[in-house]
Formats: sequence, C-alpha cells, structure tokens
Amino acid sequence: MTPQGFTFVDHTADVAVRLRGATLDDLFAAAAGALTAVITVPEAVVPRRSFTVALEASDLELLLVDWVGELLYRFETEQLLVATAQARLAEQGGRWRVNAEISGETRDPARHPIKVLVKAVTFHGLRIERGPDGYETLLVFDI
Repeated sequence: MTPQGFTFVDHTADVAVRLRGATLDDLFAAAAGALTAVITVPEAVVPRRSFTVALEASDLELLLVDWVGELLYRFETEQLLVATAQARLAEQGGRWRVNAEISGETRDPARHPIKVLVKAVTFHGLRIERGPDGYETLLVFDI
C-alpha cells in the first residue's frame, strides 16, 4: 500500500492525517491506508485475503468514522491489516452508503511491528470538504 492520499499532520496528543482524494471513493480508500500506516509499516502488508464491508450513515463524516472504526475493529479482533481498499460511495434518500472490497492479512509480529496502537477514530475537526481537486478532510486517531 502506498501512502498516496494522506499526509501526517502535527497534532498535540493524538495522530492526525490529512486525507485527499479526487473522489469520495478515493478519500475513503486513503483513510484505510492511513489507518494501516499509523499502526504498522504499510509496505509490509500484502493482500492475502479479501472481504467486503457495507455501511450506511446519515452523513459523510459519520460514515467515514464508522468506516475507519470498522477497519480498526477488525484489527483489534482479528489482527487484520489492510493492504488495499476499493470503496464505492453512494447517496440515496439522504443517507450515505459505502460498499468496499478490502484485501489484507493477519498481523505477523515479525513483519508488522506496531508503531502506534489506535484506540479510536474521533470527530475532532472532522469536516469533509470538496475543492477544485477533489475531497479533503482531517482525520484524528485517538492513541
């Protein structure tokens, strides 16, 4: 997984990343990549198994937090690290939905050293904005 689509931002106590994507699909894929990069060395994670995620929420920010929260939950319960994520977002009836194909692998301590353990994804400063080059937001991980 390459770190395209996100950059780390100085933050006082937690870990913050600036997510960017030409589309909302790209923005959500970047969020998955950012989570992996916070936890371990993303280049060491390979796509050994795949699974799907489908989530729905009343707004984009809530959906983004739920999305990253789901990936964090899978890391905490299955030690699953994301190598790639292909997200497809859609709005219908005032609600947002993400359907995603995720590939990754179970953490191997010899290849995936823990950099930081993430406790949660926060809403602190979270606002998805659309600009001339696509979408952008700041995502803060509670560590």
